[in-house]
Amino acid sequence: WSDWLPDALAALIRAQIPRFRNRPYLPDMHTLSRALEAGLAEHLRGDFCWSLCFDAAFVEALAFEGFLPICCELGGGSGLFVLLPKLHAQRCVLPSWSQLHISRKVYRRGARYRLTVNRAVGRVLSGCVQQHGESWLYPPMQAVFAEMANRPTSRGCAE
Repeated sequence: WSDWLPDALAALIRAQIPRFRNRPYLPDMHTLSRALEAGLAEHLRGDFCWSLCFDAAFVEALAFEGFLPICCELGGGSGLFVLLPKLHAQRCVLPSWSQLHISRKVYRRGARYRLTVNRAVGRVLSGCVQQHGESWLYPPMQAVFAEMANRPTSRGCAE
């Protein structure tokens, strides 16, 4: 599949797999920006868009805009993976940290845990796959998450 031009591969996917015909296709950052400016979030039918772009900056931008970046393999064992940015407003939106309330009970129960960022990404990914199978966490997603964890962010996220 790596020999195919992305536009030709996207056209083949649309032609062969009906569920991709009516979902927005986001080939790159420029298209994502234009779609968001045109109200993609408000007019999205269903939860999913799709893309063949597994660039770390693109996936970071999707996450920043509230999309949950997941992945699927087309045809078991084909090696053709598609990024499925999911905009599920009820599960993908966190309040600002200043508005987050943690009850005393939860605070006491959580005392034995520690929250860290980017300290053991490889182990966390391996643990997820071991517990749940590859499911949506296929090798391209694992690679992009690992790359995102190992590069400076442009979004101003504190570690």
